[in-house]
Amino acid sequence: MYKDLVIIRGWWGYLDFFEGKYRKQIFTEGNSKLEQQVYVYGSSNAAQLEMNGYKGKVSLMSTQEYDYRIASNHTLYDHRSLIHKLKILKKGLEQNSSVLFLDWDMQFKKAFDDDFYKSLEGYNLQVPLYLYPKSEIESLVGTDDDRKYFLFFTKLNDYLKQYAWIYEDSYVIPNTGFIYCNDVKIADELIKIAIKEQLTTVPDELAVLFYMHKLGYSMEDYIKNVEPSSISGKDCGNDNWNAKGKLLENYIETIKGEKKNIYLEHL
Repeated sequence: MYKDLVIIRGWWGYLDFFEGKYRKQIFTEGNSKLEQQVYVYGSSNAAQLEMNGYKGKVSLMSTQEYDYRIASNHTLYDHRSLIHKLKILKKGLEQNSSVLFLDWDMQFKKAFDDDFYKSLEGYNLQVPLYLYPKSEIESLVGTDDDRKYFLFFTKLNDYLKQYAWIYEDSYVIPNTGFIYCNDVKIADELIKIAIKEQLTTVPDELAVLFYMHKLGYSMEDYIKNVEPSSISGKDCGNDNWNAKGKLLENYIETIKGEKKNIYLEHL
């Protein structure tokens, strides 16, 4: 089943949000030339992708830019917005036996080969872990940006304190910039959890975390059963943060008993 893998991407909202940051990511040649399927909210967005390198690769989720039952703005302003990603994951799995969802800020370090596909064998779900140093997230609480974004960082910090795994002085949660899955029931369960628990801020990642808690997984269980070998966490653009992320990666490799073979980097 893992050999039938289809790479999927998603888009909802407006392409020119945050001074065109996402437009630049989506329309880079490396992204547009990739063999993939892009699930899009908004007829205008779909048309723009079709005309700019994605002809024949676009699937329309809705003529509207958002599923307004979920959210109506970017995640920093409407904290349920990332549930759209889970809906895209589910749609992809309704149409394909296995998918790899990738965020637009993923960079390919090397082409997928037999070793990459072998690393998926035996897994129904793979999502890498990443961390938030306690000092870093706490420093954002109560700031001007926190108030600007309707207490996004305050709410996220509260979730992390209550539900995240702990590694040394950091909170650890799944990073859904990379999601390998071959079971539509898992995607459906993640959506149900996000809605039932009224998850906000990063509801896609928290839904995976809550699902793991429901399964009774410790962080070590997660590393052995869900953590991929083909990608690390996320480059957070902060040397101290990244150094702590490297320590977590070393710990993950110790638990898995193998070095990671990196194919993708999340920038």
